Amino acid sequence: FGSWWWSNLQMASALSYMGYDTRFDQAEGYAHNADFGGSKFPEAMKWLWRTEKHTPMIDTKGDLGGDLTLLNLLIPGESWTLVAGDLGFADALCADKDGNLYFCDMKAPAVIRINAADGSRTEICKESVSGLEFSADGSLLYACQGSQSRVISIKPANGEVKVIAEGVKPNDLAVTKDGFILFTQTGKSEVVRINPASGEVTVVDTGITKPNGIALSNDGGTLAVSDYGGTHTWTFRVNADGILDAKMPTMPMRLPIDQKGEFKFGEAPPYVQVAKGDGMAVDKVGRYYVTSELGVQIFDPTGRPCGVLPKVDKDQPLTTCMLAGPDHSTLYIAHGTKIYCRKLTVEKPGK
Repeated sequence: FGSWWWSNLQMASALSYMGYDTRFDQAEGYAHNADFGGSKFPEAMKWLWRTEKHTPMIDTKGDLGGDLTLLNLLIPGESWTLVAGDLGFADALCADKDGNLYFCDMKAPAVIRINAADGSRTEICKESVSGLEFSADGSLLYACQGSQSRVISIKPANGEVKVIAEGVKPNDLAVTKDGFILFTQTGKSEVVRINPASGEVTVVDTGITKPNGIALSNDGGTLAVSDYGGTHTWTFRVNADGILDAKMPTMPMRLPIDQKGEFKFGEAPPYVQVAKGDGMAVDKVGRYYVTSELGVQIFDPTGRPCGVLPKVDKDQPLTTCMLAGPDHSTLYIAHGTKIYCRKLTVEKPGK
């Protein structure tokens, strides 16, 4: 079963690093029994019930220069703030260059803009969409309408809607620097490309169990696709013509514990082998944010896990996320009937 003493040291170190209110007492000369713990129990209870307020001490001095840990992202004292709580079902978050947030209330239905400066809302059009993204020049919104088997464009200025492609079942989409639209067809396990100039529709990948969320790196050279029915988020290299290659399961998703599984003494708990990876976002230093059953899972540009922001409400679906606000450093999440936001420190440590 390994070393209990070493495991306790590791646990104490992890709790201290994350700023938890913790105390670790140890002594030599005791075997693996309750003698030392029993003698310290009254003192431990007094410590737990003490009245002084704990002030978290966050210390990242030991981090490597390239680390983008969760502690370097979170702002002490900041938490989730309710932005909209009167929605039918929130989805399809995206942002313009000024940090204004766009989303869809799928049951209204309506595509809505939230002003970054004052929080005011403006209805763009009465459409139900599951994915939104701006065109390469920022003049149009492209949107997924799987229920109507089409991809559409929306003019943010007047809500004018035009059909871009029909006969498809899009879930979410991304737009390359060259203007190609890449979208997921979850039911067919496909990633598909649209050439807006010609209307040509081409399948560019198959094999991901349930491809769902989709996002491009800041330089446009890497495409990330989440898997609603698997355990990883995948990445591809994007060529100038929108064709994909170099497919890899790059980001290992944290999995929920299977409460109905078999728990065995001395073994890791059983896990559900489905992360339910959903909508995605990328911040200005290249982190990937992937919504999932557990919460927002965050990865550095190479795919290393940075941490998980748990759901606000464990009983509500978490469908997508986006960095918006004046400096694009506020994380917004679509969480069932509500939208929440949380201010982050997006810049790299030392910047």
